[in-house]
Amino acid sequence: MQNNLGTIQSDKLGAPASKISPFRTLLFIVCLALAGIHMIYYAGWTHDDPYITFRYVDNLLSGKGLVFNEGEPLEGYSNFFFLLLLVPLRWLGLELLTGAKIIGFLFALGSLALLYDFLVLYYEKDQKRNLIAVLLMALSGDLALWAVSGMETAVSVFFVTGAWVFFCHEMRIGFSKKPVFPISAFFLMGAALNRPEGVIYFFALAWIALASLIKREISPSHFFPWLGLFVLTFAFYTLWRVTYFGTWLPNTFYAKATGSFVYQFKIGLKYIWQFLYRNPLIFLVPVFFFYSIRNYDFRKIEFLSAASIIFAQLIFILSCGGDWMPLGRFIAPVIAPLFFLFQESLFSTMTRLKPNDLQHRWRDALAFFCIGLAVLGLVQERRATKPIVYSVRTQTLYTPHIAIGFWLKNNAPAGALLAAEEAGIIPYYSGLRFLDLLGIVDAHIARQKGALHQKHDIDYVLDKRPDLFLIYTANPFDAGGELIPRMDSGYRLLSSPKFNQLYKPVRSFPHGNELIGSDYLTLFALSK
Repeated sequence: MQNNLGTIQSDKLGAPASKISPFRTLLFIVCLALAGIHMIYYAGWTHDDPYITFRYVDNLLSGKGLVFNEGEPLEGYSNFFFLLLLVPLRWLGLELLTGAKIIGFLFALGSLALLYDFLVLYYEKDQKRNLIAVLLMALSGDLALWAVSGMETAVSVFFVTGAWVFFCHEMRIGFSKKPVFPISAFFLMGAALNRPEGVIYFFALAWIALASLIKREISPSHFFPWLGLFVLTFAFYTLWRVTYFGTWLPNTFYAKATGSFVYQFKIGLKYIWQFLYRNPLIFLVPVFFFYSIRNYDFRKIEFLSAASIIFAQLIFILSCGGDWMPLGRFIAPVIAPLFFLFQESLFSTMTRLKPNDLQHRWRDALAFFCIGLAVLGLVQERRATKPIVYSVRTQTLYTPHIAIGFWLKNNAPAGALLAAEEAGIIPYYSGLRFLDLLGIVDAHIARQKGALHQKHDIDYVLDKRPDLFLIYTANPFDAGGELIPRMDSGYRLLSSPKFNQLYKPVRSFPHGNELIGSDYLTLFALSK
């Protein structure tokens, strides 16, 4: 049956019909080197959140199960597959942050390799064209920063990229009525296991496959194994989760993504705008699309599936409110299809300009304009990450948290309960039982009204009678004057007569610098 997907060049991904030129291979190696250098530039940075996962890993290996606090099953992580990857590394004795960064580094490079292999397979005659998206991906700060953050982002990038490229490959083969193994279903499953929102990529591609089945462009023997492999595996995983934790969604969902629709949409829109501001090349995609729509078949499976995946991710961002962390952690998973859309719309525009641009003036001007925007994007990235890089070099962001954690481990009473506004580094290194004031690892607070970092129940917290509190304050307790809290949870506590009656400040730990702001973590102890 005739279809609009173009000529199939190979039935095997990674094995194009003709030999890959040494020049193209060299360019790809350069792209890998650029990506590696980019990640190394940010390698010293990490975040508080990875240590939540690290504590789950340690508790699992010590026989306590998937728990944050012993005896309290709670899904306070949102990266199950990444957590599983860390378990054998920890069992072998590798320090978890190092292992997490290595995983991120390798999976990021693997994502570039998947995209390159895909473009070589289907655009083998156009060597300049099929490296644009790979180069932009290598230069992406959103990918580089989060790949070596100690978090699961690069693993999601790998699975989403793999799901997309193998889906396109399988659909092309399916259109020719040849049998094909649904490898993309495994990548989709990996994405869904690695992040709770990973299931949206399945739906983003499923409607395309279903439409093709209805139009008889692919056979039921192609569609249903692909569908069944994902659905059955995900169903078993969900059944295990619900049985183990007792909830359909992870606790992180309730803690972070249950604000009002208007609020979530507003900050989600701001998040998308900030990404576009740092990546101005993406502004050109709709312009190129409408200019060249007559010259390019945008119904091609590669374009249609890429657009669908990106659209699904944008809907997710708008509904959950984006992310408060730096750069585009939630856009990074779709960075490969996004830059592919830019590449295709750019070259389609170049093709339309060609008949009336014999001297290449307009095309050269457009090329230089795009290069200028790419350079501007790198400048914007450096501006956005300057506080991070400075904090790493001066060891003033999260390095103090490690020292505080060890101080508590050595000085806090055995079995003490610590309540604080961050659930990562300090609880991990202190080893203390922990009460999360923001609800990431506390089911009750996570289900209170409010958006991210706005959920509180002071009476509930005080009824737990923590032995210690750590609260962000603008000034140290021993400087005289009233303590000024930095966060809403701290304000509510310091405004509570019951809290002030029960707890007294005993120590303030300096934190921050002139770029991110200087403050203190003030320790309160239960009065004797």
